[in-house]
Amino acid sequence: MVIAAVAVIIRLILIATPFAYIPDVFYYDTQAVQALQSGSNPYGHHYVAPIGLTTPGAENVFAYLPGVVEFLLPFFAAGGDIRLGLVACDMLVAFALCLMRSKRAGPMAAVYLLLPTSVLFSTWYPNDTLIGMAPLGLALATRERERYAVSAAFVGLALASSQLVWLLYPFILVGDLKAQRLKEVAISLMTFLIVVAPFVVWNPTSFFGNTVYFELGRPVQGLLTPEPFGVNVNPTLSGLVMSLFGLSVPLVLKVGIAMAALVLLLRKADTPEKALLRGSLFLVLMVIVIPSNFSWWYLELPLMTLMTWFIASGGSETAHAKNP
Repeated sequence: MVIAAVAVIIRLILIATPFAYIPDVFYYDTQAVQALQSGSNPYGHHYVAPIGLTTPGAENVFAYLPGVVEFLLPFFAAGGDIRLGLVACDMLVAFALCLMRSKRAGPMAAVYLLLPTSVLFSTWYPNDTLIGMAPLGLALATRERERYAVSAAFVGLALASSQLVWLLYPFILVGDLKAQRLKEVAISLMTFLIVVAPFVVWNPTSFFGNTVYFELGRPVQGLLTPEPFGVNVNPTLSGLVMSLFGLSVPLVLKVGIAMAALVLLLRKADTPEKALLRGSLFLVLMVIVIPSNFSWWYLELPLMTLMTWFIASGGSETAHAKNP
């Protein structure tokens, strides 16, 4: 509890710091919440960010899934700063790690809370993937406790909040199908649809254009590109090929690499621990292969899943009690 309190205080101090560099995500999230609050569709809404922060071609794009704006809405209404919601997500991720039945759980949760990257990605460099990470972490923890229906609902919330979670989902889905947990698969998909469907119906063209096609169609930056606040590093497949050969990587090649890697990694993911480890490795590979450009916060989700795997691979406290 002391570590959690310290972690919250550190984050609140950074949020209150007036001279912090805040990227465009903060402005987009805030305006998306304001749009929804006023009854407007955040997908296709016109966004305004300070000069130097606006992503070219993204003035009418909210690239995140509906779970993000729906989760942040009450925090904005209560305190006026969407980052309070991201701090809450950090606490939920740590709580999920603590729920795992292993002696490694508490120490690993403390490590997560005090990592500089965890602190920065919920304050100065807002990472909306946190809103998918929180329910995913709870899903993995409740699944480890064999609360499969509850876990499935959390999986659905995670899928409705982050595109990156969909990259891990095949490793969860295959486990459910092998165990014939069809009810749980249905719960996950129904939860996802409940959150997402209203926005799809509202304006399907804007929704899919914002959340799918925009990222796939972004112009590629080179490995190193000067920017107003430093140098952008783009170690993706697209960035490397562009820098070395001046060529773009066709989407069909990226999809082919992704499918081949998925098949290879799924083949021996025959235990929950192996599935989690291989899913984490697949996530890391995909954030290099799929995007045109790279953001360091892409790695925070696989970091959480690797932490969860490390905890689970240590064996449960229940197992230790039965087999001293």
